[in-house]
Amino acid sequence: MTKGTAYSDNELLSVLSARELKDGQVVFAGIGIPLLAACLAQRSHCPGLTILFEGGVVGASIEPGKLPPSTNDQRGARRANMVLGSSEVLLLLQRGYVDVGFMGGAQIDQYGNLNSSVVNARDGRKEIRLPGTGGGNDIASLSNLISFYGTSLYTDLIEAEFNMMPWDNYPLLWQWSPLAHVEHVTTPTLFIHGEVDHDVPITQAEEMYTALRKLGVDATLVRYPGEGHGFRRPVFIKDSRRRMIEWFDKYLRGGRSSGGGDGGR
Repeated sequence: MTKGTAYSDNELLSVLSARELKDGQVVFAGIGIPLLAACLAQRSHCPGLTILFEGGVVGASIEPGKLPPSTNDQRGARRANMVLGSSEVLLLLQRGYVDVGFMGGAQIDQYGNLNSSVVNARDGRKEIRLPGTGGGNDIASLSNLISFYGTSLYTDLIEAEFNMMPWDNYPLLWQWSPLAHVEHVTTPTLFIHGEVDHDVPITQAEEMYTALRKLGVDATLVRYPGEGHGFRRPVFIKDSRRRMIEWFDKYLRGGRSSGGGDGGR
């Protein structure tokens, strides 16, 4: 007789993922299972593993049971080797100093894009777009590379990625901007954005949202005052999760509630 498993799918995935990491590696870890796996590896067979966060932390040492909910959470800086600016950490990635980019993604396209703004824009298939990581696209989900350069703190990343200044070849930047292909999008899209996000400014969401509405695509933009790239106020974290669940219930479950009373209101 087969006994039931004593572990969850997420726990199994974390353990298997941790086994893929090697001692001495530098790992750019995303929040959730990637970070849990990196921490497990660091405490088991990879004591020399260096964990980097998008928020600027280098050499993170996470306290067991206290995984940060965001790469910008100060709990991630506990006993860290140093804390830099986001641009400096991301430039380490661009310049080849990182061995593993370890991120989670709910969706990925045939080109390896994890950017939820571009997954559907290129193939035009009508499907539900799920929230994934911004890390697969230079650690930033964006819609317009040209306007992004002038408003985000990641200006150096555009220069390093394309090996030029934006004005050297605006057509090339536009070609790789999701907004340039927006006419192919048919997927209902929920935008959740902090109004003071300096990593990926809210103008990126506004541009894509406006285009989708003009094209007749069901789109909603929710703005959170005072919030940045990672939400910190519990009331906004709870509200954003509720809105995601309700959106998925509407388009994945045909309006049937997934349970939980008032959906976390």
